Amino acid sequence: TITGNNLQLGIAYEALSGLFFTTARGVGSAPPHQIYVFDATGALVTQFDQPASSNATTWGYRDGASNLVGQLFFGWDGGIDVYDPPQLPLTGLTPATTVLAANGPQAIVGAANPNTIQSPAITGTHRAIAYDFFGNGGNGSFFVGNFGGDIFEIAVDGTQLHQYPNNDAWSAYGLALDTNRNTLWINSTPNAGMLKEYTIDRVNNDLVPTGLVIERDQPGTAQGGLDFVDNGLDGRGCGSDLIGVDQGQPDSLVGYRLELWDNYDPAGEPRLVVGVDGGFIRLKDHYPEWEACWEELAPPVLEGVPLQRIEQWLAQSAADWPEEGRRGTLANFIVREDGTISPRLSRNDHHDVLAGLWRHEPADALLRTTAPVRFFVADSGDADRRVQRRSAIDALVVQGGSRVDAVWFEGAHHDVHAQRPDDVTAALLEFAGHHS
Repeated sequence: TITGNNLQLGIAYEALSGLFFTTARGVGSAPPHQIYVFDATGALVTQFDQPASSNATTWGYRDGASNLVGQLFFGWDGGIDVYDPPQLPLTGLTPATTVLAANGPQAIVGAANPNTIQSPAITGTHRAIAYDFFGNGGNGSFFVGNFGGDIFEIAVDGTQLHQYPNNDAWSAYGLALDTNRNTLWINSTPNAGMLKEYTIDRVNNDLVPTGLVIERDQPGTAQGGLDFVDNGLDGRGCGSDLIGVDQGQPDSLVGYRLELWDNYDPAGEPRLVVGVDGGFIRLKDHYPEWEACWEELAPPVLEGVPLQRIEQWLAQSAADWPEEGRRGTLANFIVREDGTISPRLSRNDHHDVLAGLWRHEPADALLRTTAPVRFFVADSGDADRRVQRRSAIDALVVQGGSRVDAVWFEGAHHDVHAQRPDDVTAALLEFAGHHS
């Protein structure tokens, strides 16, 4: 609505200036097609017409991308257009004749327009694009997708480097290269509202799903372009985000957090908080000294224990668990060739986790979040323990009021999610439904 143009298509984030460039079909679906420029607050900085070449097409520029040194790239029917880093104050973009890469400038060759990259491997629209500054041995490479077709990786001179078959039923509207993890995100799956991450397997020419999927802000709308934002959209200077176009009513730009970093307090961000048999306990009340806490609660030394012994223990202690719960517990261990196990969470790591729990102040944590909180409490039947837990939770309920409650699971193990997954799922869905 800020642009008066509800035909936004692509997005490119330029890190040096901190500006966002969106591409849009011309107002009223007629040229001149537009480039809009926004700052990090979402304010419209300026806008300008696209060049004559893309204005001669029905839709103009589609998805955008950038590199680590300020250049901008826009895909369209005729290829990928390259622009030099924007100069402030911004009145337009300057076409480039080279692409900056890790090994230095790479010449653009063989195209009708001196700033347009063309590849004989790609016959359709360069709809979704991403740039790898270190790709092609440091000479730079582009990923290009178009709806449900294969995704191509091409060199700056247009040579095909890789062709990644569509083995995951994607329909690519936007691409973003995560430069921290070297993975590719696809704004994909028509109108199903998903951003999906893939590992880039250049040896086998395959994009392998990592399992990380983000639901878009407006899942019922058409998706658009996508880009990667290192150090975060909010100026926090750590972690990374994605920014994507939702083609809705109105069109919108939406940021998505990819990870959290040390010293960044995310307590104000969650919509719902669930503590699974934890979060409400202040260990310092029971163990004023850390050394006593570790001595009492340290895990047993399991390194080198035969797997068969663990399976026997699990069969006895978790006899009422579903099979997937027992398998999940066994997955906590690496099974070595000699039949013994090694915990995936090392004893040192366990030490650090427990130290964090010992430092945890439930009342302070509750003050830092405004989200509804529900505690899932495993009640093993120990009367003294039940009294202690109820007292701790009651104090948090008084502090947090109606946004804090608890669900008690009678006769439950600490790992109640593994023991009674259906009950936990039902409680989660009821909690989410109540606060939706």
